[in-house]
Amino acid sequence: MAGENGGMEELIDSAIDYLRDLKQKQHSILVSKPMILAPKQIAKEAPRPVVEVKSVKPPPPKKRKVAHKREEIVLEKQSCPIDISPSNTMQSLISGALPNLFLHTKVPDDRMARRMATEWKDKTALPEVPLLVTRELTPYRDFLKGLAHAIDRQFGPSRAIEISKYEAENRWETVLSSETVRLIIIPDIILWKMPNLLAHYKECPGEPTRRLGSVKTLLLPDLSLYQKDPKLKRGLWSLIKNELQ
Repeated sequence: MAGENGGMEELIDSAIDYLRDLKQKQHSILVSKPMILAPKQIAKEAPRPVVEVKSVKPPPPKKRKVAHKREEIVLEKQSCPIDISPSNTMQSLISGALPNLFLHTKVPDDRMARRMATEWKDKTALPEVPLLVTRELTPYRDFLKGLAHAIDRQFGPSRAIEISKYEAENRWETVLSSETVRLIIIPDIILWKMPNLLAHYKECPGEPTRRLGSVKTLLLPDLSLYQKDPKLKRGLWSLIKNELQ
């Protein structure tokens, strides 16, 4: 019996030792601390690139061109000339400061000065045998041009001269004083319509030759007659030859 009891105790002791070993193993597995990796062993993640998104503003709307209406500016004519009288403030001040100074109340007329400045041109304006014409004679331009051309070839410089400007500015005194003009030819209908030129017209008693100023003048009748009858052209040419030869 003693041997059996001794064997039972050894069996119990070995069972208790086994349970202790088993308990210690479970405790180390369940209670064991987690493994902590060193910082060098942690893989560093590469930083992700930061993409900056810019907001794109839409372009501004195009401005439509608005057609501006042109405003008409009407200049009103001055009903009366500017009054420059002693009542004017500036003139009153000048008259008070300089009583002996004469002040013009109107703008001086410079027509005489302009005429004197162009006298030398007027004296050389006419050729030796001018044909004085106006635009009224445009229908007879070919006839007058042919007549001037024939005179120019036969007797000396000749051409048709438009004389409206001389009549409007009354520059006849200077024009007719030219010493190179030999004969003036003018249609009579033009002469009667120009009072300033007519004032220089002369008919000497007992002398068939007429004159403008001191220059011999040949008056032409109705120019349409020369176009109707060629014989009148020959008669006119004879008169011109008698005056210039």
